[in-house]
Amino acid sequence: MAEVLVAPVREGDILAAKYRVDRVLGAGGMGVVVAATHLQLDQRVALKFLVSSVDEQACVRFLREARAVVKLRGEHVVRVLDTGTLEHGMPYIVMELLEGRDLAAELAARGPLGIVEAVDWVLQACEGIAEAHATGIVHRDLKPANLFLTHRADHSPLIKVLDFGIAKMLDLARAPDYSLTKTSALMGSPHYMSPEQIRNAKSVDRRADIWALGIVLYELLAGSAPFSATAAPALLAQIVADPPRPLRPLRPDVPRGLEALINRCLEKDPARRFADVAELSRELSQFASHEGRASSERVSRISLNPGFPKAKSELLLVTEPTLIAIEPKPRASQNPAPLVLSLAFGFCALGLAIWFGMHAQKPSFGAASALSSSTAASVGSTAIAANPIVTPIPGSITSSAPLVDASEAAPSSSVPSALTARGAAFSKALKSRAQGRVDRANALMPAKLGALMPATAAPPAAPAEAANPLDERK
Repeated sequence: MAEVLVAPVREGDILAAKYRVDRVLGAGGMGVVVAATHLQLDQRVALKFLVSSVDEQACVRFLREARAVVKLRGEHVVRVLDTGTLEHGMPYIVMELLEGRDLAAELAARGPLGIVEAVDWVLQACEGIAEAHATGIVHRDLKPANLFLTHRADHSPLIKVLDFGIAKMLDLARAPDYSLTKTSALMGSPHYMSPEQIRNAKSVDRRADIWALGIVLYELLAGSAPFSATAAPALLAQIVADPPRPLRPLRPDVPRGLEALINRCLEKDPARRFADVAELSRELSQFASHEGRASSERVSRISLNPGFPKAKSELLLVTEPTLIAIEPKPRASQNPAPLVLSLAFGFCALGLAIWFGMHAQKPSFGAASALSSSTAASVGSTAIAANPIVTPIPGSITSSAPLVDASEAAPSSSVPSALTARGAAFSKALKSRAQGRVDRANALMPAKLGALMPATAAPPAAPAEAANPLDERK
């Protein structure tokens, strides 16, 4: 109550020409928080402003809170509605007005909380902290007084994270003023500060908030903090060097697994704590209610979708391909046998097609013509078997002229002598022309293909000429 009496404002005062003070919610050496009403909108809000005696750096940290919270849109972080400057030049922040009380007041009124209730409330706080971490913000001042208990429209409990005034922005390139905190300044509440924050407040990361959440959960279950001393130096020395006071002697019904989880949050070495809020919430969900497990799942989803880009060095480690990734697979040893077989089958098929084409155009003047056609086909087949590259002689084997050898023809009244002489001459020309093609192809064959091709057998002897039935008849 004494703090309310020294507040520089009273009920009914008009601030920034549009906010009427309804009541003072809290006052201290640096600032005041009041419940107010927006005169034009008739909206009830919370107005937070600094007193005129604070220094310039305090003003920078004050505005830092507005810039940090305005990036967060989840229900577990108090919403910032407006910001500006009062008549005497001090900045103010307009936030949503919450009905309820913080967890420090709740703990003082009720004493230690139930296990499931305490775990559920810490998991709700993890949702707000996970969103802040995903945006690149470390709170650095988590404690029961900065966790506000209010209720939703269905009267279910709702935890809101307050006071990002000393938050640290991880992406300093985007917010250079976030590095203005002096290294020697002791920022935060000593009972909830991590060992690395005590040594150097500027060197902390997300794991400092993991430490503070462990302290908060311990206090909600035990009713007191794990480190206590009568003087601040002694307290800080305990945090840096001494182990935390065991929880189960103070609260025997706490599961051993939950005590081990809290002790892991309170590891002196940040590398031995939980890596992030998502990992903490997953382990904590086994001691929570159904609503608490739903909060844990939301924390995991928030952590998988960070709201600020990764550093370029991290992107290179993830997206830049390595030489192993882009090197082609080794090729199998090349075996020439499949190629040779494919060529052989192809040319055999071509030879068969030519052979059938020849017999489809047989002359119709008797057995002598049929035998002459067979003789010409055997000559063409012999040439193809000797060298598969040789192509058939177009036109010569499809000619309508009779193919009769002079030695096979005999005088007959049914076969004119002129036709017999013409067939013999054509058959002889066909043989010589085919043999010339074979010789030229063998001379021009590449050396490499000749090495790949199997040794060809000698061409088979020409078939013996069949007896002329005309001789027998004669």
